[in-house]
Order: sequence, then structure tokens, then C-alpha cells
Amino acid sequence: MKRLFAVLWCLLGVAESCTSPVQPFPSNRESGYFSIASEIDRQVALLTASNAKGQKIVQVGAAPPDTVSLQATNWENELYLFKEADINKPAWIDAYEVIQSADKTVYRATHSVPLVRQVMVRGTLSQPTVIEAHMVQSNLLYHTEKHLQLVFEEGKLSTYRIEGFQKSLLADTTQYKLIGVVH
Repeated sequence: MKRLFAVLWCLLGVAESCTSPVQPFPSNRESGYFSIASEIDRQVALLTASNAKGQKIVQVGAAPPDTVSLQATNWENELYLFKEADINKPAWIDAYEVIQSADKTVYRATHSVPLVRQVMVRGTLSQPTVIEAHMVQSNLLYHTEKHLQLVFEEGKLSTYRIEGFQKSLLADTTQYKLIGVVH
């Protein structure tokens, strides 16, 4: 048993010495694309500080919409799904073409690998008026698409929306919609 332990310990040491140190993600490329995650963090801080309330409408399939008042809202949890649309990730360096005009910036995936296929920022990157993202995820068992939208008034989130569908191999297509209004 001691011999087996000694051999495993030696193999671990050899394997460790053969690995090269992990290179950190270059800091100058971290902000290569607009960071939705940073904007969400900023909005969470603003909404929490102002004790903002809200209302959201949720509809799944053909069911009637359900309206919920948001009194003591945990904005971090409420807006978490929008962080999934952040394209500012090391694996996606050079995965998007950037198309800029006077009033918007569009980040479009150059191939179908990234989960986020497109992000559009209206207004300026420092003070957006609308952020939209289109996400697609597919495998052998399901296909899902989401369209996310954040609308801002005077730098503060006023409306958010998630619309999409999921098609499973063994089930019908399920469509869903969530619309949130911040007061």
C-alpha cells in the first residue's frame, strides 16, 4: 500500500511539473466588447439604493398572463438571466464582428458556436438606452432561443423583457414571455 502511494505521489509530481502555468486573460482585451454583466451590476446597485419596486407579467404557452407585484425585490436575482448574455468572455475573443453607427453598436457572432448570437446597444456604450441580445442553444435533446431586452430612461432601468421558446425532442414547443416594469 505504501509503495502504491509512493508511485502515485511521484506520478502526480511529474504531471504537475509538466504543466505550464495558466496565462491570465489579457486585461486589455477584457473590455473588448460591451459588458452586459457590468451594466447589470450597475443597475442592481441603482435599483437597490433607490428601493425600486416593480411589476412583472409572465406568460407560458397559451396560458393567461400572470401579473406579480415586486415589492421587496432582490434585483440581483431578478436580472440574473441578463448576465448570461454577456459576450465579454475570454473564450469569445474575436468571435464577434462589431458594427457601429451613430446611435447603436451591434456585436454579431461570426460563427454559430457562441450562445449569444447578437447584442445590440442603442445610445452610447457609456449610457445605453436599449440593450438587446439574441441567444440560441441547441443540442440533440432540445433547441431554445431567447430574445432579451433592457430599456433605460435617464440611465436607469425602466423595462426588461425576455421572450423565447424551447423545443424538446419529446415535447411540444413551449413559448414564454416575461415583461418587467420598474417603478
